[in-house]
Amino acid sequence: MTDSRLKHKKIAVRETDDIKFIPYTRHVDDTLVALEDGSLMRMYRVDGRPFETSDVGDLNTWHNKLNIAWRSIGDDRVALWTHLVRTATDPVLGGDFHSDFARTLQEKYADTLKEKVLYHNEFYVTIIVRPSSMAGEQVTRLFSRRKANAEIDDRALTIMADKCRDFETLLADVVPEPLS
Repeated sequence: MTDSRLKHKKIAVRETDDIKFIPYTRHVDDTLVALEDGSLMRMYRVDGRPFETSDVGDLNTWHNKLNIAWRSIGDDRVALWTHLVRTATDPVLGGDFHSDFARTLQEKYADTLKEKVLYHNEFYVTIIVRPSSMAGEQVTRLFSRRKANAEIDDRALTIMADKCRDFETLLADVVPEPLS
């Protein structure tokens, strides 16, 4: 076998296994993941908003909606994480131009864009619901890992369903799409 991985076997043996840093235990359903500490996690891809070109009134309305959404989702057991993934992109400008002026302008603009690195932004929101906990249970959880087949907290499932429904409803403008 001439697999390229075998060429670097000595290096691969020294590498730390990344599974130690990934706290996923199993999928509860298509879009819900159970974590090692018993928490539940669901991740959404959301569309961005063009703040720079939006009307001030639209921005204020959006901020108010966002504040209402965060307050209604907020809970001691709920954590929200936002992620921004920036990917370099090559802008492709299309179009058929009948006038020489428009064609020349488009070509010069395309040449200008090629000199710069442009990025495409993707936004993600992660909702995590921690399991219900007793006082002594928190200390125990700090020093031990849960078993992979441990039961899912029914109350946490209910809270996750409620919070995700609220998130999807209140932030429908940004088209939240659950990841699987």
